[in-house]
Amino acid sequence: MTRLVDRLEKTGIVERHPSPGDRRAFRIHVTPKGLESLEKAKKVIMGVNEELRKGFTAEEVESYKKVLKSILERFKAR
Repeated sequence: MTRLVDRLEKTGIVERHPSPGDRRAFRIHVTPKGLESLEKAKKVIMGVNEELRKGFTAEEVESYKKVLKSILERFKAR
């Protein structure tokens, strides 16, 4: 986890702030640049989702979602 936060901090997406109650801990805060990146990512994800749904009926998409949800639930149980 530390490596991931290091990379995000290096790119200016997050900042570390000392935790007031624990000198060993830090709180991670999203920067304005990070929020901007989030909005860009949402647009890309929405576009990908639209492309994936093309050619499928609403019922087929819902069925697929149920299957994926079931798979995720089975992995959580382990």
